[in-house]
Amino acid sequence: MTSLPEELDLILRLAQLAAVVGGGGILLMKFSRMATKMEMTGDRQASEITELKEGQKQMQAALTGIAVQKAQLDSHSVQLANLQTDIVDLRRLKGFITHDR
Repeated sequence: MTSLPEELDLILRLAQLAAVVGGGGILLMKFSRMATKMEMTGDRQASEITELKEGQKQMQAALTGIAVQKAQLDSHSVQLANLQTDIVDLRRLKGFITHDR
C-alpha cells in the first residue's frame, strides 16, 4: 500500500502541472488575441492618419487657391479704382487729353 500514495502523489503533481501548463496556454492565447486586436487597431489608426494627412494637403491646396484669388481680386480692385479715376478725369477734360479736337 505504500506505492499507492506515491502513485497518487505523482498523479496529483501531474494534474497540478497540467493545470499550470493549461492556465499558461490560456493566458498566452488571450495575450495573442489582445496583441492581434491592438495591431489591427494600430493599422486602422495608421490608415486614418494617412487619410487625415491627405485631407490636410487638399485643404492647404484649397487655401492657397483662395489666397491667390484674393490677391487677384485685390489687384483688380486697384485697377478698377484707377480706371474710375481716369474716367472721371476724362469727363472733366483732364488727364490723358493733351490736345483739342
